[in-house]
Amino acid sequence: MASHVYVTLEINEARYLADLIGVEYDLNTTIEWCDQFYHITSDRHMFWLVEPLTTAILIRFIRAFGGGVRHKSTNFLLSTLSRDEKEQYDYFKNIRDKHAAHSVNEFEDNEVKAYYIQESIEKGVNSIGEGCNRVIGLSGADIESIRNICASLVEKIKLEKAAEKEKLLRITSKYTAEDIRKFKAKAPKRTENIDVSKSRR
Repeated sequence: MASHVYVTLEINEARYLADLIGVEYDLNTTIEWCDQFYHITSDRHMFWLVEPLTTAILIRFIRAFGGGVRHKSTNFLLSTLSRDEKEQYDYFKNIRDKHAAHSVNEFEDNEVKAYYIQESIEKGVNSIGEGCNRVIGLSGADIESIRNICASLVEKIKLEKAAEKEKLLRITSKYTAEDIRKFKAKAPKRTENIDVSKSRR
C-alpha cells in the first residue's frame, strides 16, 4: 500500500493558485457570515450582533480584492462581474472604506446639543448635551447582494483553481524524487512568532 506524503510547493508557478485559495476562503467565510446574519435579525435577543457582524462581513468581503500582495494576480476576477454587480461591489467598498474601517461618512452623526428653557430663553443655555445617530447595519437586501456576488465569484474561482492544478500537475509530474525532496511541508506558524508589521511577501 502506498504512503502519500506532501510537501509545500513553493515555486513561482504555484503563487497564483495560492492567491486564489486565499480569495476563495475570504468569499466563502463572507457567505457563511451572511447566512448567520439572517438568523440574527430574526431573533430580537441577538439583534445586538447586527453591527459587529455587518462590519465583519464588509471587511472580509472587500479584503478579498482590497489590495495587498494577492491583489494584482486576482483582481481581474472583478471584471467578470456584471455591470450591476460591479456597481454594488463599489457601493459596498465605499461603505467599508468610509464607515466600517474608518469614520468618514454620512452614516454617523455626532451632535453637541445646547438646551435652554423656552420660558426663560433670555437667560441663555442652561445645559450641554450630546447626541449620536448611527446606521448600525446593512439591510437584508444588502446582505443578499453581497452573498450573491460572493457566490458568483466563488464559481469562477473554482474553474480557475481547476485549471491551475492541471497546469501545476503537468509541471510537477516531471520532477525527479530528488527535486521533490528539496521541498518541505510547512508547519503552521505560531501567533507569537508572527511579525504583524511584515508583509506576507
